[in-house]
Amino acid sequence: MLTEYEGKIFNAEIKGDQVSIWKYVFVEGFEKYQTRRGITYFEKTVPITKIGELFSITFIALIGNRHFVVNSLDAGKLNVISDDQEYAYSHGFSELEHGVWITQKSLAEFDGFQMIKAIENSSERVTVTLNNEQLEDVWNTYVKEVSI
Repeated sequence: MLTEYEGKIFNAEIKGDQVSIWKYVFVEGFEKYQTRRGITYFEKTVPITKIGELFSITFIALIGNRHFVVNSLDAGKLNVISDDQEYAYSHGFSELEHGVWITQKSLAEFDGFQMIKAIENSSERVTVTLNNEQLEDVWNTYVKEVSI
């Protein structure tokens, strides 16, 4: 899950009436930790009353009336996933796991992109339409700061 704290977005994990928040970039006042695999992150525990709503982010790539979940973006190439087996077979997707298909396409092959913010414990969603450059900017910030 993600949350907002002091105007910035952080990963979040609820621990009773406290929330552990962290990022993978330096944050003043946060403690530095390193996983066994060598990944560095900066963490702080705060009262649940000090954070914003809890939410998740999903990036969607659009081709016509088809929607694909963005799995990764690197050097202008998107890995997108779909659960539509018939479409996947006819468009060269590979099976990632049972019922999930993946392929790589350039940004230019898509008609547009969306970022969907889904509020936890609610049916509320906020959808933002993005162009190629906006997707790259938002994706790079997302991966650098809160995703691995």
